[in-house]
Amino acid sequence: MISLKGLVANPGLFIGKTKTIKERLAEPQRKTITPAEIDGELSKFSSAQAQSLSEIEQSLETHDLGDDDRSIIEMHLMIVNDPDITAGIGQLIRDERLSAEYAVHTFFQNIIMRFERMENDFYAQRLADYKDVAQRLVSRITGEDPWGGLNISHDAIIIIPEMTPSHVTALARLGIKAYCSEKGSYNSHSSILSRALNLTALFNVQELSKYVPDGRTAILDGIDGRLIIDPDDETLQQYNQLIDKYQADFTHLDKIGNTPAETKNGIRIKLSANLELPQELDILLKNNPDGIGLFRSEFLYLSRNSLPTEKEQTEIYRKVLHAFADQTVTIRTFDLGGDKLTHLIPSSTDENPYLGCRGIRFSFEQVHLFKTQIRAILRASISGNARIMFPMVIDQHDFDRARQIVRQCMDELDREGIPFDRSIPLGVMIEIPSAALCADHLARHCDFFSIGTNDLVQYTLAVDRNNEKLDNYYVQHHPAVLNLIRMTVHSARTAGIPVSICGEMASISEYVPLLIGLGVTDLSVNPNRIPTIKSIISKCDAKLMDTIAAIPRFETVKQTEKLIYTTLKRYYE
Repeated sequence: MISLKGLVANPGLFIGKTKTIKERLAEPQRKTITPAEIDGELSKFSSAQAQSLSEIEQSLETHDLGDDDRSIIEMHLMIVNDPDITAGIGQLIRDERLSAEYAVHTFFQNIIMRFERMENDFYAQRLADYKDVAQRLVSRITGEDPWGGLNISHDAIIIIPEMTPSHVTALARLGIKAYCSEKGSYNSHSSILSRALNLTALFNVQELSKYVPDGRTAILDGIDGRLIIDPDDETLQQYNQLIDKYQADFTHLDKIGNTPAETKNGIRIKLSANLELPQELDILLKNNPDGIGLFRSEFLYLSRNSLPTEKEQTEIYRKVLHAFADQTVTIRTFDLGGDKLTHLIPSSTDENPYLGCRGIRFSFEQVHLFKTQIRAILRASISGNARIMFPMVIDQHDFDRARQIVRQCMDELDREGIPFDRSIPLGVMIEIPSAALCADHLARHCDFFSIGTNDLVQYTLAVDRNNEKLDNYYVQHHPAVLNLIRMTVHSARTAGIPVSICGEMASISEYVPLLIGLGVTDLSVNPNRIPTIKSIISKCDAKLMDTIAAIPRFETVKQTEKLIYTTLKRYYE
């Protein structure tokens, strides 16, 4: 049995047989043609365009997608139909006497090389789109298609070096439900479409092709981010039970419909969703969350070649606020460091970015960017129920400084006669131990708290959560972490302000009863986890509360593991 770790593009659980697909066609060889062959090669290219357009339009008609998801596929339609591309390839065929497939390859390679030199996420995404279209056109000209003629069963787990948007739509059309890739990113167009079309998916699975031959039984664990090859009988049985439970949770959600998440003893739990990208709004709304507990705004800066304007940001925030009407939308100001924005602004390099100038610290350093974002949120705030949350706050001084900048922006908008919500709540992420230790004082000045458990664990235990070698040290249920959470929740309740958990712990089944028992009444989770979490909440009862209350202080990992995996097991099984 081999277990490979990856990152989750879309959660889920799936058992099937591995099927390897080569990433793309072999690079076309240079081939020159005679003058008499020019018209024939132009005709080949024209036919490939027409066939590609027809296939892309069919994808748009076949799949039930939201407007933003459709725009990804429509981008490919625009590239295929681009008159400059058509003219450029035609010129290479006529003037350079290149074969149709080599002319397409040459023209697109020039575009791709320009994008590669630009080295930022926006152009990396465009690069992937152009590569995808180039492959589609060449395959239609040559008749060589890595997907063509493949007899892929519905229980296949596709293994591929890198997934493209056209691959994703092809999988969905074939009824395939799961895939793993060696490369990729959460914000890629392929990942966005995977979530829209509900394909369970992992990316960044290292040495995937080395360890995964065809036809092997495999488990794709899209919850913990693992691909398990040749599982033993015990593991297979365990995952079959997990899949049954996973499906039962969705059935249970259908029964309770739009009813609120509530414990057996009548405690209402606000179950919100985390939002990574506006393109995911349609998927998110299907799960009926109680609002957005964390709207990450980093995509505004990472996915483009210029700084977002105030107007552009305002429109995006308005769209999200409109979608949630009277529900709360918590917008976190950008949690970035200069290392992520070198393509947009000159920035110094931190030796240790996690402990360097990031989050609110970077906002203070680049106050013009910060004020642009704050003004945009304020302008959009009249469209709904917005809250502003500041990341990486260590104490009241940080919060006061951020609040003062918000007030400056309010004064500016007042002078300009631009309306905004004057009472917009301002809160902080509790993700640094100092903030948790000062929570009683902070709570008297903030309007709300949100506990970011991912970084809280990382900073409390001094463990890089992205370092696989330290996995056994990254213990989310470590007593030090749980005591800080309890302290924060108590401080917030004493001060009368709301507190939520928006980190990974809120989306993990085993931790939900523990968090409810600690007095948390507001969770913000991965949208696809809402059915499961709601089901677990409905099982929580007064006995659970009494059990946790009887533990004045968590002291050892052994103690917390016995509590979670034995005492509380019946609540999440």
